[in-house]
Amino acid sequence: MMAETATVEAQRSPAPATLTLDAVVTGAGVAGLYELHLLREQGLSVKAFDSASDVGGTWYWNRYPGARFDSEACIYQYLFSEDLYKGWSWSEKFPGQPEIERWMHYVADRLDLRKDIVFNTTITSARFDEETERWTITTDKGQTIDAQFLITCCGMLPAPLTHVFPGQDSFEGQPLFTAKWPKEPVDLAGKRLGEVLKTRVFEPLGMEDTTFTLTGALRSRLADVNASKADGSLAPMGLELPSPPEVDMGGHGLYSTVGDDMRFIRMWLNDGAGEHGRVLKSQTVRIAEKNQLGDLKVTMLPGVIPSLSNDAEFFPGLSKSWALTFMVNDEQAPTGRPAGALGWAGRANLFY
Repeated sequence: MMAETATVEAQRSPAPATLTLDAVVTGAGVAGLYELHLLREQGLSVKAFDSASDVGGTWYWNRYPGARFDSEACIYQYLFSEDLYKGWSWSEKFPGQPEIERWMHYVADRLDLRKDIVFNTTITSARFDEETERWTITTDKGQTIDAQFLITCCGMLPAPLTHVFPGQDSFEGQPLFTAKWPKEPVDLAGKRLGEVLKTRVFEPLGMEDTTFTLTGALRSRLADVNASKADGSLAPMGLELPSPPEVDMGGHGLYSTVGDDMRFIRMWLNDGAGEHGRVLKSQTVRIAEKNQLGDLKVTMLPGVIPSLSNDAEFFPGLSKSWALTFMVNDEQAPTGRPAGALGWAGRANLFY
């Protein structure tokens, strides 16, 4: 037994020697690359660390379809070098993620930054010693770094909330997070929202007239949506969304009937079960019915355009909480509505 133990000990790799630097930068995104360049220009010994396999930061991780600048590209570039600025030309005013990532590769190459970046490595701890006035930093690779300065450029968008809902680990589908979108193409064939809702929700509940695409048969039964005019009277809007829609919107755009709406409501009353199958587990229904936002209460909802909507507050003066999908009455209303009753505004997003 002693011989086996000694053999195991001899085969273990020795701990890496402590790396002594002037500065450590966490992150190789837009801020991290600039800090690395700036500190090197001042003659400091510096290394940047990033858990990604290449530069980009937020623009490395957030590669979901449609990700792009929310500002004009010209104001997002580095301005410390005229040659660096003029050496790149954007193809769009608001470029998409692939082009932004290519731009960051261009910056890293032009400034020769990669030689001082440690990729696929995460900083796991950083402790400041008040006596020596230096940082002791460790990584997930077992490396220890001693540095005078620690510059954190981690950003706000690359770390998703991956475990939010109870039972999430038992989800049978493929979980996707915008901040950790796979590099490999994601097969979304047959997974438009309307298609998923049809097979997972509408059919089990017997909802035969609920759809994102307005067919001829449904159009003949379409009811007008009315809007308030300045004098308080109502006028039909003549609203009809494009069919089929470019995108099946999660927040609006469904055409439905009163009968189908009642089937959806009965599903909640029946603990997640419908006429032809179960849509939600009973424990999921329980979770969805409870306050999920702590002390954040439902307050008055101000109207933005007075000619279209008024200020609205349901049960003024009474405490109301937010569940995952409902407004929850915390106390009994004078109308007799009991504490714990649920309210849902989804009907306002349907067209009948």
